[in-house]
Amino acid sequence: MRLASLATAALFLWMGGGHPAKPAPTKPNKFVPAVNLEELYDQDIDKRREFHGHWKAGKDYAQWLDDIHGDESTLHRFASPDGRYVAAVVSGEADAAYLAVFAKEASGGTSSPPSFKLTMTVSDVTALVWEPDAGHRLWFSCSGIYGPPIIGLWEGGEHYRVLRRLPDNGDYQFILLSIRADGREARYKSIVMPPTSKHEIEHYGVLRLSHV
Repeated sequence: MRLASLATAALFLWMGGGHPAKPAPTKPNKFVPAVNLEELYDQDIDKRREFHGHWKAGKDYAQWLDDIHGDESTLHRFASPDGRYVAAVVSGEADAAYLAVFAKEASGGTSSPPSFKLTMTVSDVTALVWEPDAGHRLWFSCSGIYGPPIIGLWEGGEHYRVLRRLPDNGDYQFILLSIRADGREARYKSIVMPPTSKHEIEHYGVLRLSHV
């Protein structure tokens, strides 16, 4: 009887049940690298990034893919540190990367996996990173070809904050490089293609937040 109980408990944990061990806090002044999506999609698709847990996307996920002509085989998923959200990235129209944040909803019982509901989307994303000790603060950067060239910060809900912006055209893009673990500073690269030049101009910058 005891062996059967242990086997059942092990199966429950393997299926994603229970509470995962909380990771050790990151030193506040340590910089955490962002995921560069251009580099990510240059890798073998078999090495896709996956979060640990079940994935049961709803109809809004299928609608999002359809709207952006997304290729599900290019899906990458990144769980928020608190496990309440998943940032999904898919290669869509014109091979641009599209970001959507999904919120975990309660399941119908212990035997069924939780479902995920769409909360926020962004077009033409170039890099992203979850702030490690903040629960669910997602930093990201965008190109100006199919969306606004911005550095954004999402903290919940349907909207995000624009922390830095460039003119809205295809000649500009941001690439987030890293963030400080306490969320007070970000390092980035901006790229400009002047109309009168065939060469890109790169600028490295630091974005500091007075409060988080």
